[in-house]
Order: sequence, then structure tokens, then C-alpha cells
Amino acid sequence: MKLRLPDVTLVMIDGTCPELARLSLLDSMEQADFGDVLICSPNPIMTPRSCRWLRTDKWTDRLGPSAFIWYDLHKLVKTKFVLLTSWDAWVTDASVWSDEFLQYDYVGAPWWYDDGMNVGHGLLRSTRLLKFLADHRDALPIAHPEDDLLSRKYRPALEKHGFKWAPEHVAARFMFECTKPSRDSRHFMFHDSFNFPLVLQGERLAERIHLMQENEYLKTTNKLADIENGRRPEILPRLAGPPGAAEGAYDAAEMMLRAGKRDEASALLWQIVKTNPRHADAWALRGLIEDHSGRPENAMLHHGFALQAQPGRHDLWCNRGITAMNAKMFKESEESFQKSIALQPTFEGHYNYGNLLSSLMRVDDAVEQYKQAAKAHDGNHAQLNANLGVALIGQGKWREGFNAYRHRFNAPGFPPHPRFQYPKWRGQSLNGKTIMLYVEQGFGDEIMSLRFALKLLEEATVILAVRPPMFRVARQMFGKKSTILMYDEPPVEPDFMCALLDIPAFLDVTPETVPFKAGYLCAEDRGYRLQFPPGLNVGVCWASGKRDLQPSVAETARQKSLTFEQLVAPLARPGVNLVCLQQNHSDHAALSKLGVHDPMAGVTDFADTAWIIDHLDLVITVDTSVAHLAGALGKPVWNLTRFDALWPWMQETSKTCWYDSMTLYRQERPLDWTGPLKRLQADFAAKVDGALLHAAE
Repeated sequence: MKLRLPDVTLVMIDGTCPELARLSLLDSMEQADFGDVLICSPNPIMTPRSCRWLRTDKWTDRLGPSAFIWYDLHKLVKTKFVLLTSWDAWVTDASVWSDEFLQYDYVGAPWWYDDGMNVGHGLLRSTRLLKFLADHRDALPIAHPEDDLLSRKYRPALEKHGFKWAPEHVAARFMFECTKPSRDSRHFMFHDSFNFPLVLQGERLAERIHLMQENEYLKTTNKLADIENGRRPEILPRLAGPPGAAEGAYDAAEMMLRAGKRDEASALLWQIVKTNPRHADAWALRGLIEDHSGRPENAMLHHGFALQAQPGRHDLWCNRGITAMNAKMFKESEESFQKSIALQPTFEGHYNYGNLLSSLMRVDDAVEQYKQAAKAHDGNHAQLNANLGVALIGQGKWREGFNAYRHRFNAPGFPPHPRFQYPKWRGQSLNGKTIMLYVEQGFGDEIMSLRFALKLLEEATVILAVRPPMFRVARQMFGKKSTILMYDEPPVEPDFMCALLDIPAFLDVTPETVPFKAGYLCAEDRGYRLQFPPGLNVGVCWASGKRDLQPSVAETARQKSLTFEQLVAPLARPGVNLVCLQQNHSDHAALSKLGVHDPMAGVTDFADTAWIIDHLDLVITVDTSVAHLAGALGKPVWNLTRFDALWPWMQETSKTCWYDSMTLYRQERPLDWTGPLKRLQADFAAKVDGALLHAAE
């Protein structure tokens, strides 16, 4: 009896190989009857009538289909699971199927890692996982390769939200990919064309190879050569020679590290340096491992041994500088970069020295180093230009800075391009035109940049794409003057599109001409008000979001944050009503003990928070979206900022060009809140005394 999978939609994703995709799809459908069959491709594929075809945009890079799977696919299927197939992945043995596979949200192939996260390239995924990815696209930005990102970097956070990965022994029955199957093993499906000789024979294999030879895209890859030469990706090669062969062992350690086998690589490198204490590369690579393992002091020691062996190598000095910078050992870092550049000026030396100087707020020097790095490179390095842009903005050179900052979309860690593609606006006349504006990065950036949409509304019809927590705020702000979207396709095709944070580059905005400094948002009128006792109503927010789903920015969020005891407790005094503006915290007992009002329990978006802020006389907060929201509402706000908060506060220490109602309390030294807290508490005491005196009169 043919296998029936009513809870699974078979999905074919193809953008380059329609005829190969057709054969793959037919092979899978021959093995099982699925609840639905969906083909997602820019090209029609000749298949049975039972298949649905969705014409997609032509994907221009490898991220396109991945973004479609993460953000759009869940809206197109009605089953609980999807089985993703492609021209080189299909079902080969339905008899291996087990309903146990459906107990997991992500089922893929065993990978080579041994750290517990060794199941990747999940082709069977639950629809609820896909919906979660779409709903949290800002916290979980996609990048290539998406399977590695999802199954390793994001997996711990997703498991905390209840999503389940199939264990290795289950994955081994479901599918094989990089791990060559044994002669007696059986699998439900497979992936990748280098496995074709293992699943196809005779004419069927010849047919696939012929189609690959005729495909223009595949001609540009190594896929055919891998099949014809019998090559498979051997992730961990055996040592070339006995354990004492240092160079062969070092090469193997490098491969181990690339495969994620950090501990094994470290142990092998230790054997190398014990045998050959002057092996500088082994010391340096082990130092890199120590640094990435959160042991910067050990890493610095290893870099020191590497430099004792070969003190004239500029790259070793640069490595030491990077490790010292990450460890906040600024003096040692600067000395290392200077030594590296003196030995040989390189892109890496100038670029990383620029990053150090930027974090030390030596902005002019940072700009000079970035420009030297550009001379050593082709000038189009995305991350370099993005960092240079921030530094130039910090100098007040906004036209040059915002133009350089536009490179951020091609830099790692920055937001990807939006999935809708229309002509880019580069400052052309908008008279009678329609422009779609979209947001990016953090919610603070989103709030701050909404003012530019208002500016363009003076000339053009604006379609504004925002994220769900900002939807009601934007609707209140624009009313019927603009179309407000979340992640939907525009109702009409716009003439142009532009990121909100790119607009200053094209309007020649300067710190002196920032529009709507007095405020541009307003709270809803709900027909009733919160009731507080007589006194000064002060909102408090003491921590940035933890960003559990964004490990790359979690450290920055931690450095932005204070504790409840540091910020809020010293503000409590007679005549003051403290009002909590903090979401997702564990300080409820302390709030209650101190008598802090907490109306945040029912808050669902920024419109709710704006309504609460509208009741207040003052907001005191760390540098998070609450600071921007209060400033955009024109509410007096005291903002505690990090020493190196170059974006967006430039080199400002008190007043800011962005909001007339905001006062900055900036760290005087990196990581030291003593000074700004002392100044803020003194100013607050004076403000309260003045308010009480005024009330007494």
C-alpha cells in the first residue's frame, strides 16, 4: 500500500533547474501521497494537475529561496508539516517512514558536529516553526547558509520556545547528506547531487547527468565534477602523517575548527605546541579558540607565545589586537595594531584599528584608519563602509556618512534587503510619485526614522511598511494620509522604494536641519486616564531587551542595561510616582516593595506604551526604544547612554539633535555608569525639590 501523509505538504523549491526539479518531484510523489503538493518557482514545471504552482519572483541570490521558506511559505500551506524538496533532494524509500518523524519540528540529516547540535539541513519542518520564524523575522534575521544558521546559531533559543529537533538517530533514518551511508542502511530521502550515484543507476543516473550538462546554471558550479570524479565532502580528513608531523596536524586542526569541533582542534594544537613550542600558527589558532570560548586572558597568553616565536609577523600582532579589543584591554589593543601596521600596512590592521578607535570615541582617528583600510582594499568592503559611515555621521559629516552607511545591507549582521524589489529612490523628484518606505534594525531606529516619512509625505504618496509592534503608532501618526503595511505586499506598485535611514543621504539632512525635533508622534485618546496620587509622575526603564534570539547583539544590549537597584531604587522619594515602563523583567517584588506603579502587564505594542508615557511628567531610561518613543512624543526624557554610543548620538554629551526634549547622560569612561548616574540623581533631586516648592506655592 502506498504511503499516505495527509499532514504533510510536499513543497518543491526551484529557481534554476525546472526539468531536474520535475523529475525529483515525480520521484517523491511516486513514493507517497501527500496532503498537498506545492511548486514554488518562477518557471512553470510540467507536473500532474494535483500540484499547485506558485509563480515566485526570480531569485537573484541564494538567500532568496531561503527567505521565501522562512517568511512566506507558512501562509501557503494548510498542513501541519512541509517536506522541502529540490532538484537534488527527493524521497527514495517510503518504507522507512515513521510517524515518529512528526514528533519534531525540524528533521534533517546527521551532520559532523559532536556538540549536540548535529542535525542540519532540515527538510521536514513544522508549519508552526515557519510561522514563528516569520513572526520574529527581526529577532531572527536570515543569512546564508540558512540551514547552518537555523540548526546551530538559532537552535538553542528556538528550543527554549518549545521547538524540537530530531535527535541524530532519528535523523539518520530520515535522510543522509554529507555522511556517507553504510551499505546496509536505509533512509527515507537524501540531499545533494554528489549522492546521485548512491540513489540512481543506469539510465536514470545518465538522464540526470545529461540534464545537468545542459543546465546553464549548473555549468557554473562544481556539481558535475563532483559526480564524475566520485568526490564527496569529507569534512574531517585524517592526519597526513604521524602525530608528530606538525604541519599535517595543523592543517587537520584547521579543518576541525571549520567543522565546529573546537575542543578537538584545541587538543590537537596543544599537542603541536608541546612538540614544537615555536609553532607560531598553532599558538595563534589556539589563541583564537580561547578568545571565542570566552577566555580572553588565556587567548592573550597564547598570542604572546606566538609573537615570541615570530615577532616580525604583522598578522600575529593584528590577531593580538583584536583579542585585546574584545577583552576591553584597550591599551594593549592599540599597541598591537600600531605594531602590526608599522610592520606592514594591511586592510585588516587599519580596519580593526579603526574599530578600536571608534569604540574609544576617537572619531577623527577612526575615520583616518578606515580610509587607509579602503586604500588597501577595493573600497567596496561593505562592513568597512558601514562602519566608516557611522564614524562620519559622528563627525557631523552627514551627507558623506549616510551615503557610506548605505553599504550596511551587504554587511554581515545587518538587515537583509526587503523581499519586495522596486526601483531604488536616490533623491529623484517625487512629485506625483508613490514611494514605499521600509524600516530596519532596532525599534529605536524605527521610531527615530519615522520623521523622514513625514517629510516625504509633503511631496509624494507614501506607503509605509512597519513591524507589528509599531503598526498602531504609525496609523495614529499618518491617519489616512499614508498606507500602512506590516509584511504585506503593497496594494499598488510604487514608483520607488527606500529605507527610512537612507533618506537623510538624499535630502541633505544635517544635525541642524533634522525635521520634527519637537516631536511627531501622539498618543491615542482612549477616553479615560490612568490615576496616580498627586506628585511628579516619572516613568522608568532600566534595561534593554535581552535579545536571546540575537546572540550577536546580546552583549551590546547587556552593556546598555542597568539593574533595578542601580537606576530605580535611588529615585524613590516622597512626592514622586514612579511608573514602570519595563517589559519582560523579573523585578516585580522589588517594584511592589518600592511602591512603583506597573501598568505594563497589558501592553501589547508601542501604542500602549505611548499612551502610558502620555500620563508622565518625565521619563528616565537607558538607551532603548522607550527613549526614542518618549522623545518622539515630545515628552521630557533623560537617556543614559554608553560611552561608545556613536550611533545615533554621535559625540553628544547632553543635548541631542534628534529630540528637543531629550537630555543625554553619557558614560565618561567605557563600561562605567558611576558618573552619569551621579549626575542624573543630582539633577533629579533638584527637579523634585523644585516641583515640591512649586506645589507648595
